[in-house]
Amino acid sequence: MELVPSPCANCTLASLQCTYKLPRRKRGPKRADVSPTPQSPLPSSAGGLANTPGRSGGCPSAEESSAMLSPLDHIRVDSPPTTTSIDLHQPSRFSPQRLWTSPVAHEDGLLQSESWTLTPLEIQRALVADIENLGTSLSDVATQCIALSAQIIFPICPMLHIQGLTASVPLLSQPLAASSSHSTGFKLEDIRVFALITALCSTIFACCPEAQSILPGHDRPLVSRHFLNASRRMLSHFHDRDICHPTSDSLAIRILQSSTLHTLGETQLSLFILGCANQLALLMRLFDKESLSGLETREAQKRRNIFISLYIADKSASVLNNIPSVMHRMCFDSELTVLDSRIFPDSEMTGYLLEGNMPPYDNPLEGMVHKGFFISHQLWSMAADIIMDMKILARVRRCSGATLATQASDAGNSSEALMDSYMEFCGILDSLPPWLLDPESHTTNDAHTTVFQRKLFWIQRANLIVTFHCLRLTLLQRAAEYGCCYLLGVTNTDSMFAHRKVEVARDLVLAATSMPFEALQANGEPCVEKLRQAGIELLEIHHKTSSNALSKRARFILSELLNVIARLDSRVSDNLGETLV
Repeated sequence: MELVPSPCANCTLASLQCTYKLPRRKRGPKRADVSPTPQSPLPSSAGGLANTPGRSGGCPSAEESSAMLSPLDHIRVDSPPTTTSIDLHQPSRFSPQRLWTSPVAHEDGLLQSESWTLTPLEIQRALVADIENLGTSLSDVATQCIALSAQIIFPICPMLHIQGLTASVPLLSQPLAASSSHSTGFKLEDIRVFALITALCSTIFACCPEAQSILPGHDRPLVSRHFLNASRRMLSHFHDRDICHPTSDSLAIRILQSSTLHTLGETQLSLFILGCANQLALLMRLFDKESLSGLETREAQKRRNIFISLYIADKSASVLNNIPSVMHRMCFDSELTVLDSRIFPDSEMTGYLLEGNMPPYDNPLEGMVHKGFFISHQLWSMAADIIMDMKILARVRRCSGATLATQASDAGNSSEALMDSYMEFCGILDSLPPWLLDPESHTTNDAHTTVFQRKLFWIQRANLIVTFHCLRLTLLQRAAEYGCCYLLGVTNTDSMFAHRKVEVARDLVLAATSMPFEALQANGEPCVEKLRQAGIELLEIHHKTSSNALSKRARFILSELLNVIARLDSRVSDNLGETLV
């Protein structure tokens, strides 16, 4: 019996005759209409949501977007290059082994692009096959990764609803459901959750050595690549609709993908994807607390936390990688009202992301985590403001013709606020809550819960301490660049300035070697970058200072620091060690 192609879902709903014709292009030579055949129906350029009369271009409505996402159906690899054939009903000729091949270089230097046109079902089946080939099920791996993320990722960036993700794990291996009985499309939310969980798994395998116990004997970076490829390819299927109708998960997907790429050594691509997340957050106006009004409490809290995380990441990229900041307070016409603590008081900041009705997430763990999270934001925010104030002060002096001889009188007026800000920054960790001052002092009624929560607080403490000392070094360096050393209480001479930097670096090394090594590991490549900044400063002092005593001390501290960096298995630590030799 001859197969007769069924009309698409949108034409059926609109009671229109489905013609499967491509519109003529407005410019260039006219192309002949493609005749409809049973084997090559051409989908609408909108990805399966055909334009009906009276509908203008642009983003689909929220109802359409949440209801259905049409697949980019099976591409036949044996079709002629000029006429790609798309078959809605025949099985794809792609094999899982072909899904993960890297781009191939041609003789002319160009790269053959990866096959990003795989359908959601092909991506899903390939990932299931790849993980099962490693000797376990995809559901088991994902469940263990989510459990690890509650202890590793949540204290640094509390942006995920742990129990909700665990409940969604079956979506990874079960066939993606159609949005309705007469549609071949998929639910947008299902595909978004798939992209989120796979991005989370890729981050865990890339950043967390403990993930080795999930798949013993297998290469963690390779497993991370499997999940990362699945997440990025799935995201490509609903990218435009995701931009038009974003949620907190839209941002979380990009943050996790960026984190994975950063750990795998692809810094440029990582920063680009992070920049996309920044732009999307600005389009969502997450800097304004009014953008959270009317949202369900859990979603509002996730969006606020993600904006703070992006703000911190923006400052980190600016300070450590010299990337221009796009989220400085001066860039906004008004205050960042989303940071107002009255939006979510401490008493109401628990039970939404970590449901505290079962160990080890017993209340008030979530509220305690948020306290450390906001202190991290304060560190970066205050340091960024001080750097900006020094830059403005230096510009004013340069424009007014001020010299070093006028600095003493100047310190009594316009620079006083800057000095106060610096002193406030230096004392920010003096008032840490007890569980962050000494995580070992934290106890609960359950021994397992106590161990779990102590490790979580150690991870937060490691992040805060390493960040604090790294920013102290950065402020000293920027003060020298802008001629503001005296404002930080440093004599503007090479030897004394170098001595102060060595003292700060020594504080950093002592802190790093006195805390559990696993806490440093959990902080991943961002922690290594901060340690590396201190190493660069020590290396410069060792080579340039005229004081033999200071040079020897800098070299000794640097050797200790390099030992820590090497143990963290950073992809760039070897280069710094070779430079020293």
